Formats: sequence, structure tokens, C-alpha cells
Amino acid sequence: MNGKITITPRQERKGRRLQAPPRRAVWFAREPPWRHGRSALRYRGLESAPHGANLGGTAEGLAFRPMILGRRVFSFALSPLTFLRKDLTAMYSLPLALAASLVLSAPFSPAAVLAAVPEPPAIQIRQAAVPEVPKVYPSSPEGAPVTYELHLPVLMYHHVVHDWQECNEMTVTEGRLERDLQWLAESGYESVLPRELAAGEPLPEKPVLITFDDGYRSNYDLAYPLLQKYQTKAAIAVMAYMQDNPGGNFLTWDMCREMTASGLVEIGSHGYAIHNLDGRMGNFVPGQANGVQRRKGESDTDFYCRVLDDLRYSFDRIAQETGAPPTFFAYPFGKTDPDADAYLEGLFPLTVVTGPGKYAANLSKGLHQLPRFTVTMERSLAALLKNT
Repeated sequence: MNGKITITPRQERKGRRLQAPPRRAVWFAREPPWRHGRSALRYRGLESAPHGANLGGTAEGLAFRPMILGRRVFSFALSPLTFLRKDLTAMYSLPLALAASLVLSAPFSPAAVLAAVPEPPAIQIRQAAVPEVPKVYPSSPEGAPVTYELHLPVLMYHHVVHDWQECNEMTVTEGRLERDLQWLAESGYESVLPRELAAGEPLPEKPVLITFDDGYRSNYDLAYPLLQKYQTKAAIAVMAYMQDNPGGNFLTWDMCREMTASGLVEIGSHGYAIHNLDGRMGNFVPGQANGVQRRKGESDTDFYCRVLDDLRYSFDRIAQETGAPPTFFAYPFGKTDPDADAYLEGLFPLTVVTGPGKYAANLSKGLHQLPRFTVTMERSLAALLKNT
């Protein structure tokens, strides 16, 4: 038989022809390649079943059979995986076979698989509301000198030394200073600066003002790193004469500018040379005029030139060098004078004295001549502030 496949008389009467199947698998038939015990006619590698059997055959190892959909007869090649046909019906075989052919013929792409996976919905985390920290606002009317209805502990340090160095009544070790800063934080104290008080800013419920007198270099070398570590604010009262004549054991203007820029340190005045530095008054002598005190029999002109000019010049030099006009003044030796006090209160919004060191400053009385606690190695900070 050349050129045609033998078909049954029934099919021939209906004018049907079998077409040779394609040479690669595109479809699964319902049943495996069959031989039903009868001799099958062969044509060019194809087999056809005798009349009465389901038509089908093989072509180059691929099984085929006609599928009847409606009134038309289709022939499809079958892959060797024909054992899967048992669960498929003839009616649903065509769409499934086409889809399987496309999947099997397409190259595997991990990116395509990942792209097909929908992204999970974004998870929204609701943060708990942070309770507002209570603040203390000024009690004074607008335009009046600032006052607060609270007591403010003011601490006074001077020189800071290494832990292995000896101390006197005006020095503390860096280890002691660090323990003080830790204790303040653990006890709920929050440090403030003089300029915040002068501006009438709201204060924390438990404020503390930390001050250093004289402007020793150790304030930069040892104290400043600890202030940065614990994010604690402090005010340093400098004798500006020492910054204009650098050398030795005192801060330089560059150090002052750096600390000011950090926002943790405010530079205040301790006088220019009035703190017994240039031989005009010598060292502190009990019973005599010291610091801003007026000498016995001193004329107004002499007092103005010696004391008030000195105070004004210290104010100007600090403002010029740091870019921030000072807002506080620390009285040298804690000594006050009526003639100097009025001038200082007009120049500096906040002033502090040395003693008596028994109680916190009552800010309801204003911001001038605030008492301070002198910090030494002999008493702990907890003992100093037990009555505050």
C-alpha cells in the first residue's frame, strides 16, 4: 500500500481520511498504543486498527489515535508518557495537552517563577505612643525677669585629674566625675544650660545645672569626653585672660569653640583678669577685697576701670571668640559686691556664687546669685543632694 492508509469501509463511506500525525509529541490520547489481537495494516511506520477497534497507530515510536470532537476526526501524536492518559477524558485532553506541550518546550526561568509569586502585603507596625515628658514653665509674666516655681541643684566642679593622681578640695578624678554623671541619669536628673534658663524655656521636672570654674584644660581633655558619652550638658566659666594668653593648664579658644558647637557646653564668664591673675589683687586673702569686691576707699572711677571694665571685656571676648554671647557669670571666690551686682545683673541673665552648698537654688526668686554645691572627693553626690 503506497501513499494511503487503509481505513474501514464505514469511514470510507463517509469520505473520511486519516492524516499522518506530526513527528513530535503534542498530545496525550486516552489509551496506550494498542494492538487488539488482530493483524494491523501498516503504512510507512503507521498502524491502524481493524474495523470496530479504536483507530490509532505509531509513527517513529510515537503513538497516535484519532479523537472525535463533534463531527470531526483529529489525529494527534502521543509522547512516551502515555501512562498519564488514564485519568484524562477525550473531551478535556486537547487544552491540557496544548498547555503541557508549551510548558515542556519552554526553558525553565527562576526569575519568571519568582515574578509570578505575589508579594506579601506590607506589615504595618503600630508604634506605641510615647508619653509626653512633663515640663516646668516660667512663672514670671512675659517681659519680666524669668522665674520658675522649682528648686534647681547647681553643682560646682573645678579641675579634673586622672584616677591615679592626687586630689585636693577643688579637684575630682575622672572616675568620680563619671560616677556622678551615671548617678544623675539613674536618679532621673536632666541637665540644663544657663541660656535655656535665661530664655525662659520649659524645664524638665528634675533639672540640674552642672558648672566648672576657671576653665582648666582638663575640662576639655577629661570632662568633655564624659559629657559626650552621657549626653550631659555643662557650663564652663573661663577667665578670658588665660585664653588670650594660651599655654599651661587652661583651655584655648579653639577648645571653647569646639565644645560650644557640640551644644553640650556653654562658655560663661569668670572675669577677664579680675580673678587675681595679673598681680592687681594677688591671691585670695580673707578679710580683704577679692574678685569683684570694692577696695576700701576706692573711687567710683577706679572701681569702674578695675572691675566693671574687666567684666565687660570678658563678656565681649567670649562673644567674639565663640560666637555666642555668654549668659552666665560665676563670681570669683563667690564674693559679691553691691556696686558690681547691679552691673552684672544687667550684663548676665544668670549668675552663680560658691556657697553655701546646703540647698538647691530657689528659682522663684530669680536667676541671680544662685547657690552651688561644691563637689569634692570627700562626699558623694547622693549625700550632697539628699535634701533637694
